[in-house]
Amino acid sequence: HSCTKLEYLDISGTGVTDLGLAEIATRCLQLYSLDVSGCENLTELSISACRSNLKQLKILDLTDCYGVVFGSGEDGEEVLYPGLVAGNEE
Repeated sequence: HSCTKLEYLDISGTGVTDLGLAEIATRCLQLYSLDVSGCENLTELSISACRSNLKQLKILDLTDCYGVVFGSGEDGEEVLYPGLVAGNEE
């Protein structure tokens, strides 16, 4: 099944895995806001799937997603998903 019209999804604090988030990223293509804060099982693999598939995504909350490691931009800023409002507090 697909969720083609879903724009906002909050699955914070769940045990969602990379496989589960990648599945969401292939089915919910209209997502604008995705909250996965506190989902400790996620890594860059699922975030990459989001980057590839979720062209409408503007808000991605990664707060307390300790498996996701941010890269470093030119100015030393944390960069994972350019153009996105993202959080990942340590």
